[in-house]
Amino acid sequence: MIGRIHEKTDRFGKKTIIVGICDKELLGKRLKQGEVVLDLEKHADFYQGTELTQELAGEWIRQGKNLNLVGKKTIAAARKVMRIDGSRLKTVKGVPHLQVYYL
Repeated sequence: MIGRIHEKTDRFGKKTIIVGICDKELLGKRLKQGEVVLDLEKHADFYQGTELTQELAGEWIRQGKNLNLVGKKTIAAARKVMRIDGSRLKTVKGVPHLQVYYL
């Protein structure tokens, strides 16, 4: 897995942690299923950063307020530290993708 932590500040000065983690072998791929496109080539920079173990990925997932998680290994790491509602988990060409936003 590979991931990156982003910090975003809104117009009121509130900081939010955004975590992007992706199975490393998926970076550079463009997956399309019907109208849905998961473009990990165009958006590779969002995920590229630190190579993660399952344990470190779990730590990052726990600290993120917004999560963008892609791939079977990444979702498996997420399941160890959080409950995932199956209706929120999307699949594109067999690749699971989960977006979580805590408000």
